[in-house]
Amino acid sequence: MIVCGGVCTFVFDIFRGVRRYKRPQSSVILVQDLALWFIEICLVYAVAFKLNYARVRAYEIVALVIGAVLYFVIFSNYVVRGVHIATEGIAKIITCLFAPLFKVLNSLAIPVKNRLIKPINKILAYCNIKILFEKLRSWSKSLILRVKKCNPEDIKSQNRL
Repeated sequence: MIVCGGVCTFVFDIFRGVRRYKRPQSSVILVQDLALWFIEICLVYAVAFKLNYARVRAYEIVALVIGAVLYFVIFSNYVVRGVHIATEGIAKIITCLFAPLFKVLNSLAIPVKNRLIKPINKILAYCNIKILFEKLRSWSKSLILRVKKCNPEDIKSQNRL
């Protein structure tokens, strides 16, 4: 169980090292934490089942804590740094491999954006403004006509009813 505590802390350090490279959003952190705890619960259950037929005793919990503390004190800093460096290296390799593809896609996207998307946005903006002004103009005309037709005597007679 001491080794199991160390392995659980090792898995946690892998998550910490990856998080150091790029800070994820809180929703991603929630999913990662749930995945981490699921993995660690499965690991502890498998070891407890193998050693003691899934009967968890107090000394096993103490052994888990001792293993986690020993690993954390001795190895944790080195593992987190190593995972962080490995994550940076993998990201650089992926970036180098896919950089030409990104350049080609960007060069294709700029003409499409200039020829297709910009005119559509202009047309939509013009239509929305035109519709807004048409509605405003018709509303103001109807308001002016109501005011012109209305006599003060008519208002007094309507209030009496």
